[in-house]
Formats: sequence, C-alpha cells, structure tokens
Amino acid sequence: MKKSREDLKAELKGKLEEAMDRVLDWQEAHETFTLTELEDFVLGLREEMGEEIAGVVLGQLGSKQGEEEYRCTTCKGKMIYKGQESKYVETRLGGLEIERGRYWCPHCEQGIFPRG
Repeated sequence: MKKSREDLKAELKGKLEEAMDRVLDWQEAHETFTLTELEDFVLGLREEMGEEIAGVVLGQLGSKQGEEEYRCTTCKGKMIYKGQESKYVETRLGGLEIERGRYWCPHCEQGIFPRG
C-alpha cells in the first residue's frame, strides 16, 4: 500500500534525526579532530543518508505495481501480475534494494518489470 505524504515525511524525519544524533555522538567522542577526519565522517554519513532517502522514495514505486494492466509488446495480450521481486540497483547514491512488480505473458512466455 502506498504511504501517505505524512507517513513518508515522518519516516524521513526519523532518518534525519538518527543522522543528527550520529553527528552529535561523533562530535562528543572526538574532542579534537582534523579537518580530514571530519570530512571522512561527513562524507560517509552523506552517502548513507542519500541511500536511505532514495530507498524510502523508491519504496513507493513497488506499491503502484499490480494496480495497472499491461499488454505484451509482442502479441498485445494481457499480461499477468506475478507479484513483487527484489532487485539490487547501483545508483549514484550507492547500492539500493528495491521491489518491483513482475508481469508475465502466458502466450509469448515473456516477462517484464515495468518502471514505477
């Protein structure tokens, strides 16, 4: 089921609050630090948060699947929804695991994973 805007906002706020706690914990644990150490920490956190945020937003794509009717590009017959499948994708934000709907044409025996 697709999440409401408010539910998504709450989930994203939770992830950002976790990141803020990590920043404050790191600062408390490092009375002195070099600029390079701070940069390494912040860059790592930025990468993780980018992946987390993209994962939350991309998670909405799978919820649309199964609601639409797809036609086979070869025979134009109605395709059958076969459920969700996980797929690992490498993005500019890092690796993400996403769920996508899978459809199957019983006549042509071809499958598709439509975009969300």
